[in-house]
Amino acid sequence: MIQEKHIDGQSISNSEGIVVTNLISNTDEVGNIFVPHLKYIAVYQGESNDAGVSKNVEFTPDKNGDHNIFKLPVGHYKWWQIVFGNHYFLLDRNEGFEVKENTVTYIGDLKTIIDYGFMSISAENNVIDNQEEITKFLLKNYPKLMNERVFEKKLTVLESI
Repeated sequence: MIQEKHIDGQSISNSEGIVVTNLISNTDEVGNIFVPHLKYIAVYQGESNDAGVSKNVEFTPDKNGDHNIFKLPVGHYKWWQIVFGNHYFLLDRNEGFEVKENTVTYIGDLKTIIDYGFMSISAENNVIDNQEEITKFLLKNYPKLMNERVFEKKLTVLESI
């Protein structure tokens, strides 16, 4: 399920929270207009971390480096993979993030740099703490959201396996 961006003033139920991130990559620099952007895929584990209710959620940027504000069900999420065209990179499934009720959670800026070798492809993943800039952006562009919700920074870990 691809996550839609949240719009300021849009209703948020008690069973939903907000996740904020930037999705950054060098995919625009590859030079092949047919190669799609990265998709970060996490698995929703439910509120009690119960794998029996799991479902995939996809984070895809509208454009490289955009601010992404997603409304998601409250609960635990574990990273699964990063998809790039017909390639994918598995992520450490012990890492992830939590979505809390009445909370805007900044999980860090997710940055993936793709390296094309002659016969292989690899990726370098980083999580960047850009809280000051994110907070300014949210206060200017999402004032209602910031006035009605608690803001917290809980940087995720994005490790390939």
